[in-house]
Amino acid sequence: MELKTKQRIKTEHIFEKGSGQLNEDSLVIGDRIFGVFDGATSLDQGLFQGGQTGGMIAAQTARHEFSKNHFPLDELGIRANQAIRTKMIDQNLDLANRHHLWSTCAAVIRIKNSHLEWFQTGDAHILLFYDDGSFRVLAD
Repeated sequence: MELKTKQRIKTEHIFEKGSGQLNEDSLVIGDRIFGVFDGATSLDQGLFQGGQTGGMIAAQTARHEFSKNHFPLDELGIRANQAIRTKMIDQNLDLANRHHLWSTCAAVIRIKNSHLEWFQTGDAHILLFYDDGSFRVLAD
């Protein structure tokens, strides 16, 4: 997507705990990369690593991989998924049982020169707001 170059980048964020026991959201704001990750707790409601849910670990793991900001976004998504799988294996989870799996959705953008790269999974959506007040969703 071609962008008109402006030096001003305004970011805002709100962390609001959902219905779960912990806030499983994670955020990356880096060198021209911005992303949100919304972890989803597995159906078994297990706690790991100092009382963290699997969804929280998944969101933080994805944030960590994307914050490296050194590969194409789809490659970072693959690496994040592999890192989450490794963490589940480290916790001796039965990966064949879908009720034990951890997950996160993600919405990430990177501004590179005059282009916008984006990565989206799950129910995380990316909205573009225009100077005239209009907006659009990048993907359904």
